[in-house]
Amino acid sequence: MIENKEEQDNVPLKQETKEALIGQMTSQVLAAYVVAYQALGLNKEFATLCMQELGRRRSLGDDFEFEKFISEEMEKIPKPNFSDLGKISASLKDAIAAVDWSAFDAKE
Repeated sequence: MIENKEEQDNVPLKQETKEALIGQMTSQVLAAYVVAYQALGLNKEFATLCMQELGRRRSLGDDFEFEKFISEEMEKIPKPNFSDLGKISASLKDAIAAVDWSAFDAKE
């Protein structure tokens, strides 16, 4: 049982509940779900519903520039630096080489 308001605010909503509430969410919140999907691959189906709702709202006259919002938020997310993978790989190899594997041998 949830004992206080703070705990209640942190309870994740079920997919069905979010879908039922989509019409009550602000356009910015809908766009943020799209950003979460694009950046992290989270909840594709719900992000698709959010985009549909944003498009519906635009057709009804909403002037929120969700494409601009999504683009700007995506630019804020750090990009992985794949040039460091060689360094990471070498460090992992060194760490593996330093392990005393005999300690893991099965005792009979």
